[in-house]
Amino acid sequence: PQAAFYLWCHRYAWMGQRWAIVIFFALVVYIVDDLALLMSLFGAIGQTGLAATPSALHLAMQYQGIIGRASWLQISLDVTILVFCTVVMIAGCTQTLADILYQSRSHD
Repeated sequence: PQAAFYLWCHRYAWMGQRWAIVIFFALVVYIVDDLALLMSLFGAIGQTGLAATPSALHLAMQYQGIIGRASWLQISLDVTILVFCTVVMIAGCTQTLADILYQSRSHD
């Protein structure tokens, strides 16, 4: 019986994960009144993550030996892009969260 329960939980774990994601984003949408701020927050996270993806994949494939080693210039460019995207993501999220908090306090 315990193995069957484990198998059932393992088989349907994706449903719990999807529900958790949906509930989390539903709460975010419920808390943030302004659609522009919500789009700014999701954009700060999503778009900078998308911009960093090619550099991260390039470095990961080099590390795993899937592609040959690049020159130090290419590696340093990839690392610079990753650092820049991380800084922009943190700055964008910080500014957007500050704007959200400012808006919520101005409504009270």
